[in-house]
Amino acid sequence: MLKILISILLVVIITGCSSSGKQYRYVNTASNSSNSSSPRTTYTPPPRKTEAKVTPSYPRYIVQKGDTLSSISRRSGISVYNITRFNQLKSQYLEIGQVIYLPGVYKLGADRLKISKPAPSYSSSPASSVGIVPRSKWAKYRIKGNITPMGTVKKITVHHTDDGRALSKMTDLQFLRAMENHHRNTRKWACIGYHYIIGRDGKVYEGRPIKYQGAHASSNNPNNIGISLVGNFNSGMPSKYQMKSLEGLLYKLRKQFRVSSSSVYGHTHLGHTECPGKYLKRWIEIYRTRK
Repeated sequence: MLKILISILLVVIITGCSSSGKQYRYVNTASNSSNSSSPRTTYTPPPRKTEAKVTPSYPRYIVQKGDTLSSISRRSGISVYNITRFNQLKSQYLEIGQVIYLPGVYKLGADRLKISKPAPSYSSSPASSVGIVPRSKWAKYRIKGNITPMGTVKKITVHHTDDGRALSKMTDLQFLRAMENHHRNTRKWACIGYHYIIGRDGKVYEGRPIKYQGAHASSNNPNNIGISLVGNFNSGMPSKYQMKSLEGLLYKLRKQFRVSSSSVYGHTHLGHTECPGKYLKRWIEIYRTRK
């Protein structure tokens, strides 16, 4: 009797293990029988988000026979490291006809680089081309009394307005007045926080008079000129008109206040912010290396 019971138990155990042929996978477990219309689908993980490659529009250099990164660096004034980083080069070797971007180049060295068309909008003396619309021509409000003298200018900070969708329905002047209304009447500042604002057409507006400290970089406002470009530059470079005006304005202010290129910052370099956008940020990082 005992032998019979042992034999029955062995049969049950063997049958239980072998009859379970299921393998668990990441699949839809809906029935696949003829009574079900739901198909059996395989799980697909969501695509991984990748950062868009930054490709500036100008100025650029077409590599010629005999060019090396070192020779281009010597003639442009941009370090090999920064040329490599800005152009996202994976090799130190260049090919004839290869495009190299050289942002922030005012003028070239003795062996002039051959700049491809379209030529950069920069000039050796851009200050003469910068016209500034005075505050009296556009502002509707007087400056309130809660304001601090600038003192000695030691640095310049570049911003973007990060305007959102509303800008597409407004002119630069309408946007500028709306921004001052927000700064003055909502945030309770003396007036608009930036010293200069560059419109989409390249027109430069005087914001807060430069003799007063701005309200644009939190604890870094003292001795700091604030320039803001209208737009959001996480999605692309500013217009060529804006860049030409920015170059000219920086040249003018640096010369006037004896500020070095290394003392020109993007807002992101002074605080936890994406301003002035990843495209303009990279341009500024190259600009800061110039002599």
